[in-house]
Amino acid sequence: MITSYDIYCAYNKAKGKKCLPEDKYRNRMAEKTLINIDKCAQYFNTIYSNIDPDVYMQCGCKLWKTFGPSKFLDERIIEEYKNQDKRIKRTVRTSGERIRNSFKHIGMPLDEYCAFIDTSTRRYRIISDYIKNKVDSVIIVYCLYNRLLRFNDLEREYLYNILNNYDEWVSLMYKYEDLIEQLNEEYREKNE
Repeated sequence: MITSYDIYCAYNKAKGKKCLPEDKYRNRMAEKTLINIDKCAQYFNTIYSNIDPDVYMQCGCKLWKTFGPSKFLDERIIEEYKNQDKRIKRTVRTSGERIRNSFKHIGMPLDEYCAFIDTSTRRYRIISDYIKNKVDSVIIVYCLYNRLLRFNDLEREYLYNILNNYDEWVSLMYKYEDLIEQLNEEYREKNE
């Protein structure tokens, strides 16, 4: 669940500012600003539940130099976010660094990670993390190819860009398969 403090921190992080402690930040803001932050937090827990608040705030800063809480729910930000997300997901490429960053986020072997269900969204955590661009597409392809991941028709829609170009993704996955298996084995040894 995204709190108002999470929104406040995502905004400050995008602006390059430090966050005040959670128990003090509300005392230093105007009432209108607090209302905008609280409303934005509600959106991220409902309508925007598939959106990463950090990237969303970065998109807002990219659109306006004077980006502030009054523009948190401007529709141009969500459009910029969608365009950026499409560019990332449609491009059939990856790097060793992106795969390593994905494993840092995952923090466990893939077979265990593919079994976790995100209670807030009621879908596999790997799919929720893929939607938020925290897990690279090649790792999803590796899990599909090795039958570590099974999904229903709704979850299939989230993986549309991968399934639509599956052969290209599989050939790219072969290039990084050794790295994925090595990292997977390292995390298996750490968790034992």
